[in-house]
Amino acid sequence: MLRATLIPVAWVAVVLWCATARASPAPTPSSPRSVPTQKIVLWHTQDRFQAEFLRTLLAEFQATHGGVSIEIEDIVDLSAVLLKGAALGALPDVVFAPADTAGLHVPLRLSRIPKAAQLRTIPKEHYEALTIDTFVYGEPVLSGNHLVFYYDTSLLPSAPSTWEELAEWVKTGRVKEPRAKQGALGGWPFKDPYFFLPFLLSLKGLDLAKAELSSEKTTAALRAYNALATTGIVEANCGYMCATDEFYRGRFAYTINGEWAFEDTRKALGKRFGMAPLPSFQGQKMLSPRGVFALLFPNRGLESAKGPTLHALARWLQSSDVQFRYAQEARRFPVLRGVPLGNDAEFQALARHLKNSASVTPSPKMLFLWPALRKGINLFFTSRLDPHEATRVMLDTARAGQRAFESSASQTSPATKEHP
Repeated sequence: MLRATLIPVAWVAVVLWCATARASPAPTPSSPRSVPTQKIVLWHTQDRFQAEFLRTLLAEFQATHGGVSIEIEDIVDLSAVLLKGAALGALPDVVFAPADTAGLHVPLRLSRIPKAAQLRTIPKEHYEALTIDTFVYGEPVLSGNHLVFYYDTSLLPSAPSTWEELAEWVKTGRVKEPRAKQGALGGWPFKDPYFFLPFLLSLKGLDLAKAELSSEKTTAALRAYNALATTGIVEANCGYMCATDEFYRGRFAYTINGEWAFEDTRKALGKRFGMAPLPSFQGQKMLSPRGVFALLFPNRGLESAKGPTLHALARWLQSSDVQFRYAQEARRFPVLRGVPLGNDAEFQALARHLKNSASVTPSPKMLFLWPALRKGINLFFTSRLDPHEATRVMLDTARAGQRAFESSASQTSPATKEHP
């Protein structure tokens, strides 16, 4: 799917990890001599076609690297599951995830990628997306992860330049009647923090570089965001699968989704496929978050007995052949310098939309902002809190999660502390 966000209770798992870190040391990888096949466990967040494509690539790697067996698991709330796995001593060998997951490098005991091991054929910015306190905590594989406006050309005459324009189209009957059961013109995962972020960024409610919320501007963004749901242009109670399926079935005229859904969306709509940048909001140009998908190695995986295999897997996914296939077959953005995107005009347009995005910086602070945003948004839209109170919950929850994380990290034993 998109990025993996923390659920509201995820910071509690950090405390659980702290309590068990001393008593439950990380499992020791099995020796290749004791078993004929070396099993690699990989967790990821991809869905639909992208999940299938990843499985195809991993099957090919397994077939060409004798004695390796890859066990693949699709995870939804990845960060929360990883924290629980760290607490229970049950982590995978490798994780394919958004780069900001590296913010959990302490409880996950992620391997560092020394400068000498970083590929010069991959732009420095992609390694910087995995850098915390000068240390790189993963191998970049794909870039992008930005959001765009997809629309059905049989239901919308064109892409609106502003959300106010779209609301006017609904009011004046310029667009066809929506066919969704919910009765709204379109929809996206309205209460998902990642999809709220462009609206928050447009009104300067969040400093992405510092992962800090502005109380006043976040309150204003919540009010304005809520107003969209009263215009008939968006269904506020539709989740990711609901919004995606309704759009593919022709019941929504448009949706907001990520670059990862480009190929699925184009295949589903065929000649009705339309795509554009996110419309302006409240007179401000919208910026989508963007990031890097990377391989992360828990429990110092690169330094374990499985290290050579994990390193080979990273280099294989970063190879020119695989990066080329990602661009040509899966329509994803490679990290390897010089890989052509091809002559697909629509895919090239998707690449141009990257200029309307801002990078999400990996840090524990940013990771704990996701559940804080989710909690405040959910409380606000269930009418239990007003915008100001919901913003206060976001701020307090983010601070509490950060304090728990810092406290747990400071109490770890020497065996579980970061690299010296």
